[in-house]
Amino acid sequence: MREMERRISDLRSRFSNDFIQWGNTVLGATALKMIAERIRKTGQAPGGGSYKPYSTNPMFVGRKSFLSDTKSNILLGSKKKRKELQWFTVQTKQGGRRVALLDGGYRKLRELQGMQVGHKDFLYTGKMWGDIKVLRTDAKGDGFTTTIGAISAIADEKLEHNQEREGKEILMVTDSEEQRLAQILDEWITNRVNEMLNG
Repeated sequence: MREMERRISDLRSRFSNDFIQWGNTVLGATALKMIAERIRKTGQAPGGGSYKPYSTNPMFVGRKSFLSDTKSNILLGSKKKRKELQWFTVQTKQGGRRVALLDGGYRKLRELQGMQVGHKDFLYTGKMWGDIKVLRTDAKGDGFTTTIGAISAIADEKLEHNQEREGKEILMVTDSEEQRLAQILDEWITNRVNEMLNG
């Protein structure tokens, strides 16, 4: 009887440790991939509906507004093109900076560079999405909670700003994604228990 109790205790300990490690490295990464792919492909928010469309309000732009000098040449690459724009001087910490007024706003800035504008994907330089990772997994009762978030202050600020502006969460799974994750979890538990019992 004591041997059986010892074995059950050992299995629980091994299972709990494996559970947290697997949740962090596999289930959390799978959830993040689901979220990123859904938003990038469809722009759908986790609670249903879409995020706000890209702004068409006029905005100031300069060469640094574009992803590269080559991209900026589309709008600013010749005297003729620059002459067609309205120019202003704005004050920065480095002094006065010449900027052009771009009609069509951020949506137009994306269009000029060949980026999709059909839905909001929160993707421009890619730095925000690149710095969103699985941060940790914590045991809670019979389950665990995996936290996904930004690993850099800049990405965290962008994420918070985007969520405040949208009034919707970004790093949350949908009901269907949650069901799929639960299925993946059930499959892992079944396989892991079988391995431990037969190992």
